[in-house]
Amino acid sequence: SRPRFSRSAQRAAGGWRRRHQEVVPKFGARAEGGDHAHTGHHDGWLGACSSLRSGGRRGGAEVVGIERHRARSKLAFDLGRFHDEAERGLFFPRADFCERVETAQCNRSAIETLIKAGAYDAFGAHRRQLMEIVDRAIQSGQAALADKRSGQQSLFGAIEEENGQAEVMLPDVPEFEEREKLFMEKEVLGYYLTSHPLEQYADQLTQFCSHSTKSIGPLPDRAEVIMGGMISSIKLAHTKNGKPGAPTKYANFDLEDMEGNIRCILWPNNFTDQGHLVEADSILVARGVLDRRGGGDEANLIINELIPLSQLDTRYTEGIIIRIDETKHEDDMVNRIREITRGYPGGQRLEFMMQLADGCRVRMKSQSQGIEVTSELRDRLDDLLGPGNLQMLINRPKPQVNAGYGGGYRRNRA
Repeated sequence: SRPRFSRSAQRAAGGWRRRHQEVVPKFGARAEGGDHAHTGHHDGWLGACSSLRSGGRRGGAEVVGIERHRARSKLAFDLGRFHDEAERGLFFPRADFCERVETAQCNRSAIETLIKAGAYDAFGAHRRQLMEIVDRAIQSGQAALADKRSGQQSLFGAIEEENGQAEVMLPDVPEFEEREKLFMEKEVLGYYLTSHPLEQYADQLTQFCSHSTKSIGPLPDRAEVIMGGMISSIKLAHTKNGKPGAPTKYANFDLEDMEGNIRCILWPNNFTDQGHLVEADSILVARGVLDRRGGGDEANLIINELIPLSQLDTRYTEGIIIRIDETKHEDDMVNRIREITRGYPGGQRLEFMMQLADGCRVRMKSQSQGIEVTSELRDRLDDLLGPGNLQMLINRPKPQVNAGYGGGYRRNRA
């Protein structure tokens, strides 16, 4: 069923929409039970909010959270089921919220959905704390609501009304990891809201990948691409009528980047060697061939090789350039760098970029010392020089045109 609004809320929303309907598209969402049947239009809704916030055609409006919906000069978007509470004051995410809202209208599952979506982030408590007290908040709030209905009041009821609702104490627990919070948002909303799990790897993926899910559109069938992203929606199966003694197990999965996702197939010959890399939420780079024989704009990626992020530096990095700034770094910086790099001997190039005080730059290559670029070496140099003074010398992998399908299998063999 659709969210219910009070008549005053409906009239106010209707009048506002008639004045601004060309700016904000119609949208709907149900929090209870995690139903996101309407999330297909979230891009348009978020875009309209961004336009309002940045001062678009109807600029000057600020989109604020539910904790500020009483400010008359602000344009506030609230969750529909609770919109008729606007005239009664602010919501609080603990017992006061549960006292105002019937559990029949907003049950435990719905409250947890709101917490996972970040609806209560502005109330001074983090999401894990709120998840820990849901049961106690519901119990306390509903008991207080029952007392009000029966006309009862506690001995300290008048004091509580004067000083504010007594709240359930928050436990001293750490917040969820950032990645876990993002997955919760995706679970209940259908998309990542506050950030993206790949954001911290964006620079590295851009260095090594030839295409994204958005840029493969004009490529022909059997074009080889190198794409990076996160694995999800894994399905394992066996090929039909396989040769005796030959491997038959293969994997289907989605590879999701920050612009979309593509369905991938890792056929048995390659699955035998690389199947262990196919894990949910793992982030890696895939070299493969586009398969467009299904017709239309849809494409699958037939995987030839999976490369973990941890192996990219060793496989495709030819060396490192270290920048030394005469105005920022001390005179003995070269010697201090040498003391670090001598502990990582290898066959990769070591170069220096000297930034002189007069603005001139001098680039030099070490003739006597080769190094092995590792994450530990980069961390130690960053600590010594400060961020932004290292540049990797990348031999970027080059995709081929009309490459073969991975493992020699065709899609119709499955």
